[in-house]
Amino acid sequence: MSEHDDSRRIVGTLRQHGCMVQPIETKVRNGIPDLYIACRDGKKWVELKHVRANFDASKLIKVPFRPGQQEWALEHLQATGDTVSLLILFQDIGLFGMELTHLYPDKCVPMSKLYRIDGSEIGLATGIIKYLFN
Repeated sequence: MSEHDDSRRIVGTLRQHGCMVQPIETKVRNGIPDLYIACRDGKKWVELKHVRANFDASKLIKVPFRPGQQEWALEHLQATGDTVSLLILFQDIGLFGMELTHLYPDKCVPMSKLYRIDGSEIGLATGIIKYLFN
């Protein structure tokens, strides 16, 4: 599956659970996250990434950030106090999340900072909502 396919699946699943999900595609400014999600539990900007790598908590993962994405997240944090969530889908093992709170040199994120979003038992939408708003 591609990042686009993952995005469509996540958007559809969250909408079925009553969330307002707005995909963002703009050339107005570099770095704006992929999704704006609002539901009863809160509002959140979310950046989605699809990574083809084996998960190993002791290693770094190179995240394919586009120019300005980390900077936008930090500017948003400084202005509002709210973080931008990064959701990373590993090809074979599922969805992980983390909050973008600072710049990662060389776009490398420690896998140990990623939170596993369990969608198997409770459902993908419930897992994402629990992660984003709890």
